Amino acid sequence: MIYLLIIGLFFYWALQYLLAKKVLSRKKTNWKVITFFSFFLLIAIMYFLNKFHMLSDFKSLLAFPDLFHFTKGFLIVESVMIVILGLSISLSDNRKHLDKTPTTRTKRFNRSSIGTRVSLLIVSLFTTLSLLFYFSCNWVMERFGNIKIDQIIYTISQPLEGTDESQITSYLFGPLTSALFFGMLITLIFLVAMRLFENFAQNKHLHLPLVMQALLLFVISAGVLSAGVFSGVSKIGYADVKAYFIDKSKIYEEDYVDPKTAKLTFPEKKRNLIYIFAESLESSYMSKDKGGSQKENLLPQLTNLLDQGDINFSNSDLYGGAVATPATGFTVGGLVAQTAGVPVKTSFENKAVPYQGDDANRFGNTVEQFLPGAYSLGDILQSEGYNQTFMLGSDVSFAGRDKYFSQHGNYNIVDYNSAKEFNWIPQDYKVWWGYEDEKLLEHAKEVTTDLAAQNAPFNFTLLTADTHFEDGLMTDKTPKIFDDKYSNVIHYSDELITRFIQWAKEQPFYENTTIIVAGDHLTMDKDFFNSTPDSYVRTVFNLFDNSAIKTQNTKNRKFNTMDLFPTTLASLGVKIEGDRLGLGTNLFSDTPTLMEKLGIEQFNLEVSKRSSYYDDKIKVEKIVQETPQ
Repeated sequence: MIYLLIIGLFFYWALQYLLAKKVLSRKKTNWKVITFFSFFLLIAIMYFLNKFHMLSDFKSLLAFPDLFHFTKGFLIVESVMIVILGLSISLSDNRKHLDKTPTTRTKRFNRSSIGTRVSLLIVSLFTTLSLLFYFSCNWVMERFGNIKIDQIIYTISQPLEGTDESQITSYLFGPLTSALFFGMLITLIFLVAMRLFENFAQNKHLHLPLVMQALLLFVISAGVLSAGVFSGVSKIGYADVKAYFIDKSKIYEEDYVDPKTAKLTFPEKKRNLIYIFAESLESSYMSKDKGGSQKENLLPQLTNLLDQGDINFSNSDLYGGAVATPATGFTVGGLVAQTAGVPVKTSFENKAVPYQGDDANRFGNTVEQFLPGAYSLGDILQSEGYNQTFMLGSDVSFAGRDKYFSQHGNYNIVDYNSAKEFNWIPQDYKVWWGYEDEKLLEHAKEVTTDLAAQNAPFNFTLLTADTHFEDGLMTDKTPKIFDDKYSNVIHYSDELITRFIQWAKEQPFYENTTIIVAGDHLTMDKDFFNSTPDSYVRTVFNLFDNSAIKTQNTKNRKFNTMDLFPTTLASLGVKIEGDRLGLGTNLFSDTPTLMEKLGIEQFNLEVSKRSSYYDDKIKVEKIVQETPQ
């Protein structure tokens, strides 16, 4: 592949040289033409390589630092030059024409020419933005599958720190390259058309007033931008967007139970909790005879634990799980839903910051408090004297996870950066999102042992990452049993998690410890389910091991991951008056869940809508900041 890259660069610069030679042979050098066509050629090459799926090898080359920085620098320089080109097209030529043509009629045409060229620049900008929006929406739906508007808003609102670089690369070579390619192509078409119109107008002594030019510009720009926006929104779903931005819900006023004021009674001897959030773990990974969608069981060991008596709350009469719910289908959304009983929603308005305004980019980033009105599992256990640790193999700062776990329960956080501090991994070590689950779960044994040695109950929360889309992380130790990579990664994750549980069962603390395994959300690896019937309902996996309470009411339940919040407390032997916390219901009880009360579709619709209660009392109560003078 490196030879193809060298040959490609050779032809690129050769064409650029021939173009430059052609232009330089004239009396006046036209560098903007050289720049434009060089940049257009580069974008065209990238577009067609991506279109015909030839970029995978090329993108792997960017892992080499020198080549990556060279490519990045080259694109930046060419991009700056194209901006200069646009301005020069609009202004420079016309000034020369005005200086050389003093007659009134020609001045009129030159003024018109300036207007039309500026119009071209603006229409081209609107066209590119419109195309970028459309291609971005299309990219999101094709890459992530059944994704909701709340997931999109929350994800783009977060800083890039800690983000999987492959997603950024995919976006740059996908929607951005496509938008630039077609935007520049349309610009060329507009330019040719306007040149022809100008020549025709001068020959026929026609004149289009500047007011009409401005009106025409407005109509074309508005039409192009609207077309892109509506086309993009149609990819996501008009009803979903309408519910998120326009409709309002009363579900919090009518059904939300504030955990801070709820009556909770802990047992005299408080139980320990080990909560494993398994990245993108679905019940669908099991075989069809167990309730999944696979021909072969990808979770044989976790399934074996269920067969031996561990508890699984299911949406069917076989093994199953929690139904997907809006605003919980991304990692931090799933973490919050299962530990606080509320979704994670952002908006473009923040009444608590009247001086600076607010938009979705602030949430989880510059906002000082993460859902300050929520009262979570961590808050409850902290008030009961628990020592709490949140451990993960990625950077905890991504998506505001550090703020949530530090502000709600004062967790000790052990993340990717901590692993380097403890010399668990070399200082320059990084694979996938940080370091692999195999190392993570081995070091988790050390952390759990230290917690158990302290004279207090503990809550150890763990987040894996190897099964993150796309296709997961396959290491040298991952058994190659199946034909596709993701199946092997899922199967090995099942082994690693079960291996840790079996280790915990052998420890002195196990007798008084509840272990929970739950997916954080459904996987976004859309291609993995191409052969799965649309009628099959994918659900988030759950397993309760060594629970303090049992129930027979585990099958054919309508529930979501927010119901796991009170259910977790119940599994520790905590009695909950009313069996409801947040928007969740204790599944060990006979109390119907809100999904069972309202129906799945109606519940999801209500959660999708905006809520004044959520905005004013859960998302933002008060943000401490200096008042401007």
